[in-house]
Amino acid sequence: MKALLVVYTEPSTAGHEAAYNRWYTEEHLPDVLAVPGYVRATRYRAIPGDCVIPQRYLSLYELDVADRAGLQAVSDEHMRRIGTGEMRRSPDGAMDRAAMRALYYEAVGPRVGRGDAVPASVLMVYSDPSSPEADAEYNRWYHETHLPEVIDVPGFVAATRYRVTPVNMLDEPWVVSQQYLAVYELDRSDPDGIAESHAELSRRVRDRDRMQMSAALGPGPITRYYARISDRIAAPTRA
Repeated sequence: MKALLVVYTEPSTAGHEAAYNRWYTEEHLPDVLAVPGYVRATRYRAIPGDCVIPQRYLSLYELDVADRAGLQAVSDEHMRRIGTGEMRRSPDGAMDRAAMRALYYEAVGPRVGRGDAVPASVLMVYSDPSSPEADAEYNRWYHETHLPEVIDVPGFVAATRYRVTPVNMLDEPWVVSQQYLAVYELDRSDPDGIAESHAELSRRVRDRDRMQMSAALGPGPITRYYARISDRIAAPTRA
């Protein structure tokens, strides 16, 4: 099954930010991708704006595993390598380890959109159905109607939906309570371009212009845009 590890982090101080970013991109991503099950990874930084998620840095690790047991095995091996020092730690405490959060999601449908280019930015949308009874209709509407309508907005090119799993790498409280995640890919990363896409998306939702909303969608989705700050790094070829 396709899965996603979502990791939120912060440098320990502003003075450590450059060392933190160098270590994370040049050392940590390759170390993580050496664990069987991971496929590729990309780093992002939050576009300034109001959000309940305080961590600014986002890493998305794509996985391909057989099932949830396989996902747990990847997490266990990941943590084992950290414990044994096989994964290089950040230099001089450059990362705020108390702020780190890491949780695995499983895909609930295929990626919808155009091509497979590395997104310039992503929009993370956490949401829930309006009630447990509305779950099936929420998922049908989201995948069949909402995703295609959103990626019709200029700037949006693709999206993939996920559902939370119980595989919490750090056993720390997660950053949101919603169980579903939609990762929207954009072809622009400059704040003005993202703001333009967001304004058009908001207008279409507000005016019901080529945007059919559903009563099955629960209140209070949590959203935030993140601009890409690394290449998409692939796992090494395995024999």
